[in-house]
Amino acid sequence: MKKLFIISFLFLISNVLSAQDIKTFKEEFNVAIEHKITDSIAANLINKHYKLLMWFYDGNDDVKTYPLKEIRNEAIYLNNIDNLFADKGPFINMLACLVAASTYDTTKIPNVTKALKNSNYKDLLAAKALIMLRHKDLDPIVKCIIAYNFNEKVQYLTVDFLNSDKNLLEKFACDSLLTNDKSMQYLAAKTMAQIPYKLKNEQLLRNAVIKYDTEMKGWPLAVLAHYKAKKILPLVNSYLENEKLREVCLRALVASEDFEDISYIKELIAKKYFDKDLMNNLLNSDNDFYLKSWLKMLEQNFISDDYYINLTNTKLIGNKKYFGQVKNIILTKTNEQQLYSLMDFFNGMYDADTKAFLSKCLDHPIAAVREKAKIFLSQMPN
Repeated sequence: MKKLFIISFLFLISNVLSAQDIKTFKEEFNVAIEHKITDSIAANLINKHYKLLMWFYDGNDDVKTYPLKEIRNEAIYLNNIDNLFADKGPFINMLACLVAASTYDTTKIPNVTKALKNSNYKDLLAAKALIMLRHKDLDPIVKCIIAYNFNEKVQYLTVDFLNSDKNLLEKFACDSLLTNDKSMQYLAAKTMAQIPYKLKNEQLLRNAVIKYDTEMKGWPLAVLAHYKAKKILPLVNSYLENEKLREVCLRALVASEDFEDISYIKELIAKKYFDKDLMNNLLNSDNDFYLKSWLKMLEQNFISDDYYINLTNTKLIGNKKYFGQVKNIILTKTNEQQLYSLMDFFNGMYDADTKAFLSKCLDHPIAAVREKAKIFLSQMPN
C-alpha cells in the first residue's frame, strides 16, 4: 500500500463532525490498541476517520477545532501515544502524528518532527500535523514541500503552509529570499505575497530581482506587482524585451502609481499596436484610464482576431461607468468569441438600462450575443 493512497480524493468530502464520530473513533482506536495495532489497522483507522484526524483544521484554536482535545488527558491517549510514535510501522507513526494533532498536544511536536525527518521529509501527514500543532519552526514543513519539488501531491500542504502565522512566514521569507537555492527562492517569493506590505520587504524583493537568474526573476516581480510598488521602470527596463519576463514586467508597471511608470504604459498605449501582454494587464488593473484604454483598443480594432477576453475577477464587470463603451463594441463588432466573452460585463446588472440593452441584443445578428442576453435576462428579478 502506498502512503499517498491515504490522502487521495479526501479533499472532496465534507468535514462536518459529530459527537458520534468522536465516540466511534475512540471505540475503534481502543479495540485496535487492545489487539496490538498493526500498520494495516492504523492505515484503516486513518482512512475511515480522516475528517476527525486531519480535515477538521481551519486555523482556529478552540475545542471545536481540535475534536479529540477532550481525550488528551484520558488513559486511552496517555497510555498509548508514545508507543505509537516508538513503533516501526510508518502508518502507526502517521496515526500517532494525526492523533497528537487532533488532540492539540503540543508536547508531541518533537515526536512529530522526528517522524517527518525519519521519512526523509516525505510524510505529508506528519508535516500537516506540525501545521495543525502550530509549530513555531517552519523549517521541517519547508523541507517537506521542497522534497516533493512543489508537485501536485504537496499543493494542499503548501496552501496550509502559506496560511501559517504571518510573523513566522515573514521571518522565513526574509531569511530565505536571497538564498542561492531556486526552490527556496520560489517558496520565499510566494510566501512574501502573503505578508502585509513593508518597505524593507519591498527592498528585499528588488534585490531578489537583481540577484535571481532570468527564469526566476518573475517571482519577486509578481510580488512587487501585488504590492503595487512604485519606481518599477528602472528595475525592469532591461527585461522588457525578454519573452519570459515581459508579461510580469508589464504587470508590475501597470500596478504602479508612479508617474514615470504610468507615463511608460501610456506611451505603449499610444503606439496603438496589439500587445497581448499589455492588453491583459490593462484589463486586470484597477486604474480607470487603463480600463478605458483597453475598451478603446477593442473599439478601434487594435487587437488580433484570436485575442481571448476573460473578464473574470476584473473591475470591469458590472461597472456602469463603462456601459457606453461596452454597448458600442457589442453593437458594432463582429468577432463572435470576443463578443460572447464581453457580454459577461452585464452579469449581475439588473438596472433598467441593462434590461433594455439586453432585450435589444435578442435581435443581435451574432448568436453568441443573443445566447448571453437571453441568459442574463432570465436572471433578472421580476
